[in-house]
Amino acid sequence: MEKPPGVASASSFLTNIPLLDLPQKEIVNFAKKIFNGSSRDLLFRVETDLSECQLLWEEFSPNESLFDLWDFRLAFWRGYQYHPYFITLSFQEKVISILPLWFDKEDNQYTWFGGSWPDENTFFTKSAKT
Repeated sequence: MEKPPGVASASSFLTNIPLLDLPQKEIVNFAKKIFNGSSRDLLFRVETDLSECQLLWEEFSPNESLFDLWDFRLAFWRGYQYHPYFITLSFQEKVISILPLWFDKEDNQYTWFGGSWPDENTFFTKSAKT
């Protein structure tokens, strides 16, 4: 199975995501403000294993609506079989946020896991208390 762009070089994924045209310098500066200069404790990683993505989804999803349920999103994955591409942000080796995407090979771009049709697409993050 061919991997989508950016999977082989996860460390440089920010430059390989057309959906997220993010300037790296601004991200680092923002992270330094948020984490009091502890940006060296931050780690971005990409998870492409569906089982691991499910665990992340179930840990972070608020499960407040149908669109938040893993089984609902999984039904779309079963139909399209696009590569999952969950971007995780860890602080001091603990995952604190995920951006659940998949690679839409027909449009050659990263979009929300489950597609853009389901409402309430968002990234998930832990509260500041945890």
